[in-house]
Order: sequence, then C-alpha cells, then structure tokens
Amino acid sequence: MEEKQYLIEDEGITLSDLLQVLFGRKILLLIVTLSLFIISTLGILFYNSRKQTYSSIFEYNLSGFQNNEYLDGTRFDVRDLITLEKLNEYKESSSILSNLDMEKIYYKNAIMSFKYEKLYVKNEQKINKDDVDYLLDKEGFRIVLDKKLFTKEEAQALVELVAKEPVKLTKEKIEKVNYTRDLLLYNQSKIYDLSINYLENQYYTLINNYSKLINEFGDLVISDSEKISDRSRMLQEYFQNYSFASLRNELNQFGYVKDFENYESTLLSTKESLTLEKKYNSLLKDELIEQRKQLIQLAGSMYSVELTSYNEKIISLSTRILEIDKELELLEKKLNHISRVSDTDPSRDETYVLSLESFEQRLDQIYQKLTIETEQYTTLAKEVVNNNSFLYFDNNSVVVVENPISRVKYIVIAFFCSLLIGLIVNLCVDFKKLTREYRRANK
Repeated sequence: MEEKQYLIEDEGITLSDLLQVLFGRKILLLIVTLSLFIISTLGILFYNSRKQTYSSIFEYNLSGFQNNEYLDGTRFDVRDLITLEKLNEYKESSSILSNLDMEKIYYKNAIMSFKYEKLYVKNEQKINKDDVDYLLDKEGFRIVLDKKLFTKEEAQALVELVAKEPVKLTKEKIEKVNYTRDLLLYNQSKIYDLSINYLENQYYTLINNYSKLINEFGDLVISDSEKISDRSRMLQEYFQNYSFASLRNELNQFGYVKDFENYESTLLSTKESLTLEKKYNSLLKDELIEQRKQLIQLAGSMYSVELTSYNEKIISLSTRILEIDKELELLEKKLNHISRVSDTDPSRDETYVLSLESFEQRLDQIYQKLTIETEQYTTLAKEVVNNNSFLYFDNNSVVVVENPISRVKYIVIAFFCSLLIGLIVNLCVDFKKLTREYRRANK
C-alpha cells in the first residue's frame, strides 16, 4: 500500500491528465469557442467596413513627374494637387462633387495616400515553385481615398480631376516659359565680352531644350517629314560657321570697346572687389598658418595632432589667391588697353572702324538668327507639349479595397484564438483535477 502511494506522489502531471482537463468539458469548450469566434468575426467585419478605401492607379508619359519636376523646370509635388484650395477648385468644376465637404475631407485626411510607386502584377506565367508570385510591371501614381466620405461616383470624379491636373498645369506652364532671357541681356549689354557670352548661352539653351524635348516625347515628325532632331542639327550646322571662340579671339586681338566710360568703370569696380577679396584671403591664410604652427608646437609633433582641416583651408585659400592674381592681371591689361585707345582716339583709325563694324555686323547676324530660332522653338515646344502630354487613366479603375487583413486569414486566426481561449477556460474550471490531492483521491 505504501509503495502504491509513493508511485502516485512521484508520477506528477502527465500529458493524459492535461488533455483530459483541456478537452473534458466539450460543451463548455464549444460554447466559449463559438461565442468568441462569432463576436470577433462580426467585430472585424465592422472594423473592415469602416476601413474600406477607394484605390486608383494612373500614369503619365511625362517622365519629369517621377523626378518631381515639370517640363519648365519648376517643382512638381503631389501634395500641391490636394491642397484645400485645389480641392475647392475641383468641387467648383464638377457638379458630381457639389455635395462634398472639402474642408472635412482635407482636415480628416480622407485622401489617405498619394504617391509614386512601383506597380506589381501577378505572375500568370509562374511554372516552377521558385518563380516569384509578382512581377514588376511598371511605375505609376497611386491615390487612396477613405470610403466613408465618398460615393464611388464622387471618388471617380475627384480622382480623375486630380490625375488630369499635372497635365493641365504642364500645358499652362509651357505657355508662360520665356526662352529669350539671354537675348534680352544681350540688348542691354555694354560690353562685347558679355554680349558674346549671352549669345552663346542662348545657342546652347536651344540645343539643350531640343534634346530635352526629344528625350521626353521622342523624335517626332513635325512637318513635311522634318523631325525635331533635324531642327537641332540645322541650328548646329549654321553655327559651325559662326564660332564664338573666333569672335572672342578677334575681340582680344583688336580690343574692341563698346562703351569706354561704362566699360572702364566696370573693370575698375571688379578690380577693387578682387583686390579686397585677395587681401582678406591672405590675412585669413596667414592666421590659419599661425594657428597650425602653434598647434604643432603645443603637441610637440606633427603626428600627434589632427591638421587636415587647417591644411585643406590653407590650400583652398592659396588656390583662390592665385586665381585672383590671374584675373587681376587680365583686368590690368584691359585697363591699359582702354588707356591707350582713349589716347589715340580709334574713331580716326579707318582700319579699326571697319573691322569693328564687321564685328558688330556678325554679332547682329547671330542675334537675328537666334531670335528667329527661339521663336520657332517656342512655337514648336508649345505644340508638342499640348498635343503629346498624356494621362493613362481608366475611370473604372477606382476600386474598393479592404485595408487591414483578408477575411480568410482572419477567420483562421480568429478560430484558433477562440479555441485557445476556450481551452484556457476549461483549464481554469477544472484546474483542481491537476492537483496532487485530487489525483491521490481518484487513483
């Protein structure tokens, strides 16, 4: 008898004992599990219904939007498309949106997400198990609206207006672009050196803009089999006979001066500014050298102190001082030339006068050519942008999406969680069956 009692005390709780307790009260387990499962399922359905959204995807053929830039170089930001002011503009332009409270939509963040992202499509060609489920199809903009504040018709109307806005703004901006800045500066210039610079800048502005137009829309046929690249090529061929470098060489050789008084005043002002900069840089350089010397003496060795920042600053200042010296030397030559020309009165030198007239005629020819080319490019750019800026958007693509978790996954998780709680309830109710005293009494 004593041996049997000893075995009961030593045996402890077995797996069989535990399972009998967990599953012993089957009706209680069933009631608790089903009750919790039904309650939690209804709860998630209600939660999902409040978290439903409208989601839509659209694209543009304007690549600049991906880089946050309009064609004219100004900043593109999707947040500018959904400001309160913009939302009210959309409301005024569409009768479908007339009942929407745009302030509520804006301050409640009903436009929950609007961003550029990579878009994936289901891999229908998947053969092997190692193949990926989704493939990168393309990139585009996704906008997400809170379903509580919109009917589907309202969501479709708003998304379409938001999606069309960048194309509309692009066309408006291209109408306002001014490509004549350097031509205007040329007319105001009193210095031949600067006049050549402005003309050259205008030329390269046109060439670069033709390249941008081709990169954005392709080499389109614009008239009578003529392509955009043909316009650019003809412009480059024309200016092979009008080298800007040769104009500068002639200017330096003969020393043409457009306005003696203003030119000399500009040179003297520049000389004074550069002289002051050189003096300041020299003092700063000497001060840094002295500080570095003191640090070395204090440390006792060049290898025991960090001097990199001092050395970099000293080298930078020394380089700038050398550059200023070269600029001052060139300015001095120009000032000496003005002095000599003023003394000899070049207006009486027939050769000088004839060569200056020829020089000015060539500048004027280049100016006239660039003016015509600029007008042609401006017209072409507006036409290309207006006819070839596209939005890829399907109004029916505004779909309802349940954000949190799929129903199938939730049902599985809810069932096992409910079952677990039911088992815990059974364990709590019949926990006494696992005590030593209860097992002794029932052995």
